[in-house]
Amino acid sequence: MKVQHRSTYALIHLGHLRHNLSVVKSLSPKAKTVGVVKANAYGHGATPIAKALIEAGCENLGVATIEEGIALREAGIEKPILVFDGMLTGHPEVFLEHQLTPVLHCENDFEILKTITKPLKVHLKFDTGMGRLGFFPNELPKVLELVSQNSFLEVEGVMSHLARADEKDPTPTKRQYGFFKKIRGEFETSGLNPIFHLANSAALLDGLAQTETGWVRPGIMLYGGLPHTRLLASSLKPVMTLITRLLVVRDCPKGTALSYGATYVTSKHSRIGVLPIGYADGYPRLLSNKGAVVIHGKKAPIVGRICMDLTLVDVTTIPEAKGADEVLLFGEKNGTHLPVEEVAKWAQTISYEILCGITTRVPRIYEET
Repeated sequence: MKVQHRSTYALIHLGHLRHNLSVVKSLSPKAKTVGVVKANAYGHGATPIAKALIEAGCENLGVATIEEGIALREAGIEKPILVFDGMLTGHPEVFLEHQLTPVLHCENDFEILKTITKPLKVHLKFDTGMGRLGFFPNELPKVLELVSQNSFLEVEGVMSHLARADEKDPTPTKRQYGFFKKIRGEFETSGLNPIFHLANSAALLDGLAQTETGWVRPGIMLYGGLPHTRLLASSLKPVMTLITRLLVVRDCPKGTALSYGATYVTSKHSRIGVLPIGYADGYPRLLSNKGAVVIHGKKAPIVGRICMDLTLVDVTTIPEAKGADEVLLFGEKNGTHLPVEEVAKWAQTISYEILCGITTRVPRIYEET
């Protein structure tokens, strides 16, 4: 067993992950789930997260790149794996070898697949409003023609991606659902019978997948994150808790300049704690002089610029704080909460970026309970 030396680590609550998957299932009782584990499972560790999801009843997995898919196969995972980036490698034999399912989103993908001589399951992506990847709805006749020209292609699924489902105004999402409904109807009359999937975390939490009979693709909600703060009433539980310990607490007289650039100078005698975490660990430098951590259940503000390896906090109002005391950077532990959404707001970003940004230098410790 690997020895844990660092006092900075990410505690991954697998019980919370299973709970969140059960929420997904309750919100889409007729559909199967594609557990999105791209980007190292949003920073949580792709292989252990994928295995835990499968054990809890997740039927499929989704990744962004072929390398992510291969890594899961090499870890012994046998469930279907969708590769959202599709044929970017230009090597269809790799998809066949590892039994990965590419998502096709442009005519060139079909050109690359002309070389295959074995059956390959594929999903087709349509752009209903994201403006990123996918065939436009009016290209459907061309897409069906391209499918008919390759007898080795098995169109298992048809998908699109919601662009504004996290917003309060439902109009753009309803518009995308309308486009997708038309695409679905045309496929059904074409003789093909693919699986259809559109709902993401925000759509699930808004109750838009209650009658879905195809697949749903939860991402951030599996990890207890929220697509938008308007959804705070959800019953999701945070899967990652980021923890460190005070390296030392120093008594600093009035007028002490702290960290690079002297952007913070103590206005009175202060007790300053030093934390062994910095932007090399993925702790955002944008939190300098405006974020906070929790020590002994109380918030301690970040003071001075966050460094590559160290962060300073003011513990003057926490007299019991001392070296080696545990510090909560975000998440939940022992009844104390600091939502990652709050940290993201301080850093002027979204929870997705905070979670995905925690680097591999930070050990992940997996907790079953």
